[in-house]
Amino acid sequence: MKTLVILAALALVGCPLPPSPPDPGDDCDRAYGHLQAVKCEPLRPASGTWLDVCRNARRNGLFPLNCVNAAASRDAAQQCGVTCE
Repeated sequence: MKTLVILAALALVGCPLPPSPPDPGDDCDRAYGHLQAVKCEPLRPASGTWLDVCRNARRNGLFPLNCVNAAASRDAAQQCGVTCE
């Protein structure tokens, strides 16, 4: 029995742990990534970053992202109110 426990412990030491899943981020991270995918780099606000503005607005119940996330092109993203560089 003792030998079996030792063999099991050695087997576990030799096996690497599976990688942890990537951080999925928040809604604003995903929207920003989507904007970049449709070739729209959001214009940087006067202070902070687009992500900061998005997160602050979302905390206050503003800035719905459904239009931004559905945009299939740069022009469509701009029609959602995003100003692209």
